Amino acid sequence: MNVSRRHLFLSMFALTIALLLPTSAFAANPSRTVWVSRTGTKYHYVSTCSNMSNPIQMTFSQAQSKGYGPCKNCVRETPEQKPEAEGPFSDVNASTSHHEDILWLANSKISTGYPDGTFRPLADVTRCDMAAFLYRLAGSPNYSPSGEEMTAFSDVNSSTDHAKEIWWLASKGISLGYVDGTFKPFSKVTRQDMAAFLHRMSNVIAPEPTFSFVDVNNGTDHAGDIVWLASMGVSEGWLMPDGSREFRGMSTVKRADMAAFLHRMYNRNLVTIR
Repeated sequence: MNVSRRHLFLSMFALTIALLLPTSAFAANPSRTVWVSRTGTKYHYVSTCSNMSNPIQMTFSQAQSKGYGPCKNCVRETPEQKPEAEGPFSDVNASTSHHEDILWLANSKISTGYPDGTFRPLADVTRCDMAAFLYRLAGSPNYSPSGEEMTAFSDVNSSTDHAKEIWWLASKGISLGYVDGTFKPFSKVTRQDMAAFLHRMSNVIAPEPTFSFVDVNNGTDHAGDIVWLASMGVSEGWLMPDGSREFRGMSTVKRADMAAFLHRMYNRNLVTIR
């Protein structure tokens, strides 16, 4: 068999195998978060499945590359087995990361989602949406901005999404904006900035942390706020295979993660600025 015919044969063979494989072989998102136990051989979509203790978090593609197989109890990929939506959002179900926190967010009227009925858990949080979340977390306090407060940021006016909530943040010193006098309402929130916003909403003094993040040091922006977040149990970051933890301060905050952070702040009675 010459080279070209052999290449054609192998291509047809690979296509045949692909067509014969079940839908579940292709359905998973490679970047989806999964959990594995320290001693098991399976990856899980639910961190509490099989009573796992302190499981390791990684992506689906990482789990596959390390040889982990799917858990039969919580990993369901085929369209027939797709979990039904929970709560008011069509894109949130039992397999969604932090789905319980998202449902709490909806029940507490902190988030109403999008007009199409979705929550978009993996979308990045914008600064104007963050302002709305934090204002509602504080109980939607009675607030009317003064004329001076309405000039706090050069890029925020009465037609800006969540303008009132943005001005409230500024009035409480929760957000100081940028050195150029802007707020940048549609910019994405980074994890280190989120740590600062959440810390400024609380005057609770944190205990000594029980762990540290390997990617946070004295030179990290908002390092003190990140340490406070960890000490109060609001964020544990990412647990790495070697047992260390990363915070990844420059990564953007996803809407599902924000739901978890806010729910933990509420459950721990950390919101004292209203």
